[in-house]
Amino acid sequence: MPKILTSFFVRLLYTKDFPVWSFLSSTRNSLNWQKQNSYSQKHTEQQTSIKHMNRSFINYDQVLALSNHNSELAKKLLEAFLYELETVLSTFRPNPTDEDMEAISKLTHKIKPSLQLLELETLNQKMNVYKMKYREGTTASRAELPGLYKEIMNLHQKVVEEIRSYIGHMQG
Repeated sequence: MPKILTSFFVRLLYTKDFPVWSFLSSTRNSLNWQKQNSYSQKHTEQQTSIKHMNRSFINYDQVLALSNHNSELAKKLLEAFLYELETVLSTFRPNPTDEDMEAISKLTHKIKPSLQLLELETLNQKMNVYKMKYREGTTASRAELPGLYKEIMNLHQKVVEEIRSYIGHMQG
C-alpha cells in the first residue's frame, strides 16, 4: 500500500471522532464476505464440473425445473422420454424404405422438443443428417446411412444408460 494511504488510514484510525471498532468490524465482515463468496464460487464451479463429468449428454436442470423439483415427476418425465425415444429409434433402419422415412420424419418431429429440452443436440443433428442423406437420393449419400445408423444407435445407447443411471440415483 502506498505510504500516503497508509499514513492517511493511521491518522484516520487515531482520530477521536472516528469509530475504530465499527471500521474494523465492517472491514472484517467485508473480508469474510469476500472469503465466503470466493468459497461459494469455487464450490459452485466444483459442482458444475462434477455435473459435467457425471452427465455428459443431458441437461437435467430443465427437467427438474419443469417438474418443480419434484423428483418423482422428473423421473416419470424421463421415463416417458425414454419410451418416446425408443419408439422413434425403433423405426430407424440401416437401409430404410420410403415408408420407414415417412415414419421417421413424423416421429423425429414429435420428439424434437424433448431433445431440445434435454439439450441432446448431437442426437437431434445425427437424426437430421440421416433424413437429409436419404432425401438426397444419391447412391453415395445412401451408402452413408448404415454408418449414420450405427452412430445414432451408439449415441442412443449412451443416452439411455445415462438417463437410467440418473433415474437410479434419484431413487437411491
